[in-house]
Amino acid sequence: MDKEKFGSLIREYRTRQGLSIRKFSQVSGVSTTQIQSIETASITTEPTVATINKLVAGLDLEAMEAAPLFDDQARNSHARVNTQTTHAIQARVRSYAGRVATGF
Repeated sequence: MDKEKFGSLIREYRTRQGLSIRKFSQVSGVSTTQIQSIETASITTEPTVATINKLVAGLDLEAMEAAPLFDDQARNSHARVNTQTTHAIQARVRSYAGRVATGF
């Protein structure tokens, strides 16, 4: 997928959930600078699978929604990731988001 399409999908998912870039950065663990670079297609290198996973977890996307974000190589690599690890990351992100929302 080209970087313009990737960035516009990330922005679309983020804004649909009402997340500012700052809040999205907090819940995903991806820097605001990197998110802005991705969304504006000004990135110089493709995001790593780990970064894409963080974005997906931060957006709490279902597998079918997230599928377009992965190219064939990343999709194959992602398929081998341990499901328990993915769930653990998502749980940590949700927990952190809850603490940020409540001020703890």
